[in-house]
Amino acid sequence: MKLIFTSLADYTTSSPIIANTLLATVKPGKREILKLQNKLASASAFQYNYLCFPGRALRKAPDSSFVYLLPANAGNNIRISKVSPPSALPAQETPGDYFGTGFVYKSGDTICASRGGIVYDYTDNVSEGEKTDDYYKTGRNKIHIQHNDGSLGVYDILVPIQLLVHPGDIVYPGKPLGIFTIQSEKYAILFSTWYLDEKKIMNAGNTEDKPVSSNLVYIPTHFYTGANSQLTPLQVNNSYIVQHPKEIITAEMNKKDKKKWGF
Repeated sequence: MKLIFTSLADYTTSSPIIANTLLATVKPGKREILKLQNKLASASAFQYNYLCFPGRALRKAPDSSFVYLLPANAGNNIRISKVSPPSALPAQETPGDYFGTGFVYKSGDTICASRGGIVYDYTDNVSEGEKTDDYYKTGRNKIHIQHNDGSLGVYDILVPIQLLVHPGDIVYPGKPLGIFTIQSEKYAILFSTWYLDEKKIMNAGNTEDKPVSSNLVYIPTHFYTGANSQLTPLQVNNSYIVQHPKEIITAEMNKKDKKKWGF
């Protein structure tokens, strides 16, 4: 949450206010964000507005060597497709800071979480499958997950889907998120990860007109394809057998989590 104070006279604060602005991480439940204490005997007025962003504001990029699971059931075979961002045309080279990965499934396949976290949003508006090349566009079905390190994973689904999760659900790597149950010409998702950049938020305008995406930085994502090949880039048009090794699933779990999920 970004708190912007337009008036804050005669108050001390429990956290430092920089340029009339405070960035605060808001956790579930009734939690204190900021405590104000009046320095005078009589109360003074103060004014503020706020903006909310998914994830945690980070000063540096999370560990980009983290190993993700391929987003399907163990034993399934999924193919890697070429994708392009909105600004790129088919004949143009994809920008170097673009890290989305396209996965092609079959009817009846299941999308699984590549990494554990909490589902913070989803959209389920697409009723007809995409027939063209794979691009990042608006209007897709999406599943948004915040990971434990504050990074964000987005499953951009190009076809109708039967969702199995809702906002607030906590998921572990390999947990089913949705199933391709509706007939379509093809079945595909675009998966990408990013983090919320603290500097971008602080320098951004204090209105909701600026899209959240302008404050995000993409992170390269590495997937587990077998022992000794964890950081090998996925090859477009190649197919991979999905594996769910216990050590990858439980990499971010504590003892309580392992007991909860049966690991």
